[in-house]
Amino acid sequence: MRNFRSGLIATAALLVAVSSVAHAVTLTDGGFETQGLASNISGSYCYGGAGSSGENNCAAGAWTFSTLVPGQVGDGIISQSTGGSPFNSSAWGAPIANDNSGYFAFVQINGSFSQTFQATQSGTAVLDWIDAARSYGGTETYTVSVDGTLVGTYTPTNSAFAPVSARFSFVAGPNTVTFQGVDPSLTDSTAFIDNVSITPLPATWTMLIAGFVGLLGFVAFGGKKRNAAALASA
Repeated sequence: MRNFRSGLIATAALLVAVSSVAHAVTLTDGGFETQGLASNISGSYCYGGAGSSGENNCAAGAWTFSTLVPGQVGDGIISQSTGGSPFNSSAWGAPIANDNSGYFAFVQINGSFSQTFQATQSGTAVLDWIDAARSYGGTETYTVSVDGTLVGTYTPTNSAFAPVSARFSFVAGPNTVTFQGVDPSLTDSTAFIDNVSITPLPATWTMLIAGFVGLLGFVAFGGKKRNAAALASA
């Protein structure tokens, strides 16, 4: 019985560990709402990077946007409030459906945006987001990386947002997620991105707990057999 109680205590400790893993990783403002609301948006968009000359600058916030370099780097935030729902702005093409939020991000040519998150321990997680394409100007390809390690390469072709996900590994401490445009054609091709989130995968811990619970059952069953044998011989 003492072994069984000790096992229950150990199991509770493992469950606490699983809970800590599940809350170890998070992104801030994955929908670009806070940063978009704080930005100097005139018309329907702002470009990232302080000091962009002649353009509306996005406010500093959870996401870091690369500085605008006309004809080379473009990224920023688009406000849907000026285009209706679904978003339909002549500056950005045909209606962009399946996103009812107020703001979303974009990358053009070699533009990028990133965010650094803190992890209490290393592990594996799933990165989820939605993307869409501009209806004219060609398709924009972008990559997603974590700390410089490529997670995947993506080329949205539909003007309606669609879900995307990818699994990646992270380390204890700071980790940086980067969305990077890689279109070398210097056109108006644009990829729209929104609803970025991270979900840790505590699979290793779950398997460990399952095995431990099985061991507890074995110990408890063995204890019952010993007690039964002792009563029989008394």
